[in-house]
Amino acid sequence: MIYIMAQGIMHEPMIDFRDYKIGTDIKGEKEKINKNPSEYKTFYSLKNQKTGEVIKVNQDEYIKETKYWAEGSPWKIEDGKNESVLVKEGYKSEIVKFKIEDPTGMELTDEIIKAPKAILVFSYHPKEVSSDLLQKVEAKVNAQKGALIYGVSTDQKTFKTIKNAMMDGTAIKTIARSNPFVLVLQNGKIIDKQPAKDYIK
Repeated sequence: MIYIMAQGIMHEPMIDFRDYKIGTDIKGEKEKINKNPSEYKTFYSLKNQKTGEVIKVNQDEYIKETKYWAEGSPWKIEDGKNESVLVKEGYKSEIVKFKIEDPTGMELTDEIIKAPKAILVFSYHPKEVSSDLLQKVEAKVNAQKGALIYGVSTDQKTFKTIKNAMMDGTAIKTIARSNPFVLVLQNGKIIDKQPAKDYIK
């Protein structure tokens, strides 16, 4: 019995638990994040100039209590000692890091996740990719008619025939299992993902 179960497990397909598995609705996840964001409050460190006493006061309390900021108040904010504190945990998702910009810093994320079809070629170490492989990948994605196409990397000059876009290298590594990597979206949902060397076969 145990042997049969082991056999069954060996033949089971690999289940992808990663945040960017096929079927993940990036657009839907972004909407959930926007509807239920985490909330932070700034806490000021105030020092009483007469007594030397130091207290922590949150931003709302500080504004409400005139004794902290009125003219002649002994309380002064201590430079460099303010801190941002999480007061409400929002919807948690790795997709919060899915932020793509053009080389000038303009965000492209919405355009990408709202496109009927988008093909993204990711590279987290662009200098380590052979120019021959990049050329072949770009030629294949350029042949896909009607798709929104971007090459996403940490260097704005990585791609030669498709539009370059920028993303944090750590965030790219979360998405891409190889360098480079191709991700295909349909209305913001992941429908295909594979290493570039497999994509061009």
